[in-house]
Amino acid sequence: MWLLATRRATAVCALPVIAAFLVACGATATVVTPTALGSTPTATPASSTPTAATVGTTYTLDDGSGNVMEITLTTLINPATSALPPDAGSYLVAAKFQLVGKTGTYTGDAFVSASAIGNDHQTYSGYLYGVNGCTDFNSGSFSVSPGQTSVGCVAFQLPNAVKPAQVLWTELISSGKPATWDV
Repeated sequence: MWLLATRRATAVCALPVIAAFLVACGATATVVTPTALGSTPTATPASSTPTAATVGTTYTLDDGSGNVMEITLTTLINPATSALPPDAGSYLVAAKFQLVGKTGTYTGDAFVSASAIGNDHQTYSGYLYGVNGCTDFNSGSFSVSPGQTSVGCVAFQLPNAVKPAQVLWTELISSGKPATWDV
């Protein structure tokens, strides 16, 4: 039973990331929204092309447990600088997000939730070190309650030859897709 519960929890947690990858690669997927154990998850067909918005667009995220927040990509800092420089042959860009609590207390990890897609169609995870001039939330962790606002950056390390094309927040919006901005 424990092994089954562990596999189920791992699969549910990985679904937003897998769905973002499949959608970004042009595949059609069915996204299963995580729900409490014992309840029936809902499925929403994912489009083969994510609907991307521009910087400044706000999305509403609902974790299915009554916790709702709005998220806005306010700025793309390109290039970004850090006290810890990127690897040789790479540079940093940073996505600055504004999170606003609507209902409940929405919590998460921005380093896990945010990713960048390069013009090489590769996905780049969050760089675990902060950038100059912008907080990294609380080492990626955030928590917003109704009326609370949290602003922070997630940096990405890209190869010198790659330009950022999109920024994704892999938690799902009501359409069953990740929040996606063209940059």
